[in-house]
Amino acid sequence: MPRYKDSNNKVKTIDVPWAEPYERMTWLLEKKTLDTLQCTKSQSKTARLLGLSFDQVHRVMHNFVERGMSKRSADDRYYYLSIDKKSVSRGHDYFSILSEESTGVVIDVVEGRTKESVDKLCNKLTKDQRDEVKTICTDMWDAFIYGAKNTLRKSDSLP
Repeated sequence: MPRYKDSNNKVKTIDVPWAEPYERMTWLLEKKTLDTLQCTKSQSKTARLLGLSFDQVHRVMHNFVERGMSKRSADDRYYYLSIDKKSVSRGHDYFSILSEESTGVVIDVVEGRTKESVDKLCNKLTKDQRDEVKTICTDMWDAFIYGAKNTLRKSDSLP
């Protein structure tokens, strides 16, 4: 972004409408980076294709998620939830993911696939949000079934 020296000889960045303050990328380059990431599914390939560093691509992803999370509100309603796990690397390290099936919105991600991790996921929702849930889709992992029955028991799909 354009910079100048003020009267005290300090370098200042000019605020511009096409980029975030203190960022070195324009909105257009961020969009191109995100579009390329969706196609390649790889931060390294995206960085190589666009002539960026891995850290720059990672920062674009991080900023995008932060902006999305900041737009969420306790008034948002989730009716069709899904609880699933994702393996990380080749070990038995897992993340549990709570998402809204009809929109594809990832509500939250926590480390592990235990009952405690599922409780953390479900408790991210307010009581009103939990009361609005109509169905919950999980795999047959005991912790997920436990979380669905104990935390989200008002949904139509539970006995």
